[in-house]
Formats: sequence, structure tokens, C-alpha cells
Amino acid sequence: ALTGVLANAQATVNVTSYGALINGTNSTATTAAFRTAFAAAGLAGKVVVPPGTYAIDNSAGPLTINNFQGEFKFEGNAQLVFGVGSQAGMQFNSGTGMRVIGFHSTYSSPVSSPVPGMAALAFNGTTNTFVDDVMVEKSPGPGLYFIGSVNAKVSNASILNSQSQGILFLNSLDAELVNATVTNSGQEGIVFQTNSCSTAQDGAHGANLTVTGAQGHGIAVYGESKVTISGFTVNSSTNSGIYCGTSSGSATPANVLYQGGVIDSPAGFGIEIADATSCAFANIQVNAAGNRGVSGSAPGGTVELRNIRVTGNTTGDGFNLSNLGTVRISDSAAEKSPGYGFFFSNVQAVVATALTAYDVSSQNSLHRAVWFQNGASVVAFDLTLIDDQRSPTGFVVGTSAINTGAIHSVASAIVNGTLQIQNRSTGVSVTSVN
Repeated sequence: ALTGVLANAQATVNVTSYGALINGTNSTATTAAFRTAFAAAGLAGKVVVPPGTYAIDNSAGPLTINNFQGEFKFEGNAQLVFGVGSQAGMQFNSGTGMRVIGFHSTYSSPVSSPVPGMAALAFNGTTNTFVDDVMVEKSPGPGLYFIGSVNAKVSNASILNSQSQGILFLNSLDAELVNATVTNSGQEGIVFQTNSCSTAQDGAHGANLTVTGAQGHGIAVYGESKVTISGFTVNSSTNSGIYCGTSSGSATPANVLYQGGVIDSPAGFGIEIADATSCAFANIQVNAAGNRGVSGSAPGGTVELRNIRVTGNTTGDGFNLSNLGTVRISDSAAEKSPGYGFFFSNVQAVVATALTAYDVSSQNSLHRAVWFQNGASVVAFDLTLIDDQRSPTGFVVGTSAINTGAIHSVASAIVNGTLQIQNRSTGVSVTSVN
């Protein structure tokens, strides 16, 4: 690894000028040429990689560059090929203002199981790093990995077949990820994580993100606060589509917002909240989840849901929100959920407006479409039940063991049955039912 501090000079250099071969041969000479090129460029210089295939010897660890502040630019179809499938590829340590443009890499002998932390491209402790047009294939660990970095900005990233996370920001402050695609990651697709020992390293923004085939959550926020993710698509994750909560060793997230997304066919929940201080979700469609459409459990936590549509989850409830401090939910719908449409249990305060349950409770003998139980207070209005099945299944709205509250304006369109109100809470009033 190149461990010395680069000279404080500026130059534009070409790796082939120092002996790098463009035909994918002689990894020893090519790797040495890359090291020499970075040294010649100086801290703030520019290193150019012309079109071609470059074999990199990573048998002793990643090609490591320290304190770089310049530009690393790939031209045309330039690509690095790392030789040892179980080792990291390339890593930048420290440095401010670095630009990496067009980085493309793969592995000649990829491994078939995750190697923790062994990223194809990693940035450790860098500041104001800009990465654009990156394509990483077959990484043994994360495809793209930022750890302890500040103000990293990544755009137009494509990560394919990484063995662990596709893209991981760990303990990194004010990260930005725009126009990113992760396909067939061995673990989560995209992760923003802050550990409990690094709670000052918060803040992230993601936009236009697509994750397909993640072997874990599609997009996960573990312990990181002040995160906004806008415009996302998650397809066929083996766990929940999107996640807000804790993980082993993480802090507890707060002020997290997911908005404007589609989640298709996750094997687990569509949206999952676990032990978060506060999370919000808006304008999200969940289709064909393998379990609940929305599942939340965070004692004392606050969850806000607006315009969330759950359709055709395979098992469980459309919305199941339990063991929470406050839930505010509006303009949301559950369609063809086999369990309850909406189930609130052990939530201290629920404010629910404009909820629609359509053909729900097909596997629930209690026929509950909307149900509140074991909470301090409920305020709910503009609830609508629709059931056009030959034998209706979801036609009950009710409460049990709620201290105080009101349910107002319950409308129904049950073709072959009748709406039923089951209010088992003396402190709750139910009015305007039709």
C-alpha cells in the first residue's frame, strides 16, 4: 500500500506513462504504476486512467492512497480488475476535496459469501469527497463504503452482485447519495448507519435510489438521525423493503423521513420501524409484501404515516403498529390484506384520519378492518370500509381497553354485509356511522 504522504504538488498524470498495462496483464507492474502515478500527481493533482482493463494486485490488501485531494478520473471503458476475491480493492484514507470520476471495477475470482468490511472502493475519514459515475461489480464486502467521512457526495452509482451491502455509509456526517442502483447485493442494498459511539456523525440525503434483489433490507437506516430519502424503488428484498430503527451496536435514529417510493414483493415487511425515536413515511406504495405491509414497534417512539398504500400482502396485517408512543396516520389504505387492515395496539396516542380498508381480514375470523386496543387515547375520523366480496371478511371497526378518545365518521360500502361497530372502551365515543 502507498502509505507515505504525497508531495504537496499538482500535476496531471496518466497511469500508462508509469507502466500500467491496458490489456489486463501483469498486475504487479500495473499496481506499481498506479502507486507511482499518485505520488507523481501530488496531493492535489489529477490521475487519469485511459480506456482499457487494468489488473490490480490486491493480494496484500487494497491499493491504498493517503491524503489525496485531487481528481482520479477514468476515461471511456477503463476498468480495474482485482485479482483476489476475498480482499478489498482500493481505499482512500483522509484527504479533503477529492474527486473520483468514472471508477469502474470488478473481481477476476469473486467469492460466494460476504467478507465483512472488504469493499471494492472505500473512503476512510475523507472530507468533501465527490464520487460520480461509479460501477462496482462482485465486491467481497460492500461495493461502495464510506466510514467516518464528512460531506461525501455520490451520484450515478451502480453496484452489482456485492457480497454484503451494496452501498454503506458508516458513522459518516452529511452524506448524499443521488441516482444510485444496487442489484443483487448479498446483504442490505443501501445502508446509512451511525453507531452508538458516534452519534455526532449524523445526517444523510438520498434521492432516486433503486434496489433490486437485496438479500436483506432494501434500504436501511440503522441508528442514524436527520436522514431524508426521496424517490426510491425497492424490488424483491429478502427482508423488509425499507427499515428505520436500530441494529447491533447502533444508536437510535430520530428525524428520519422516507418519501415518494414503491416497494414491490419484499419477503418480509414492506415498511419496518424498530426502536426508533421518530420516523416518518409519506407517499409510498407497498405491493405484495410477504408479511405485513407496515410494521412498527418502538416503545415511546413517534411514527408518522401519510398516503401509504398497502396492497396484497401475503400474510399478516396491512398496518400493524404496536408498542409505540405516538402514531399519526392519514390518507392511507390497506387492500386485500389477509389480517386486519389497520391494527393499533399498546400505542399511547393515535391520531388517524382518512383510512380505507378494502377487502381485508380474509384470514381473520374476527373480521376486523380497523381496530384500536390497549392505549391511552385515540382520535380517529373519516374511516371507510369497502368489501365487494361474495362473502365479506372485513367489516368491523372497534376498540378495546382504550382510556379515552373519539371515532367520528365511519362510512362503509359492504356489498353483501353490514358494518359492525364493536366499541369495548367506555372512554371512547363513536359517532356518525353510516
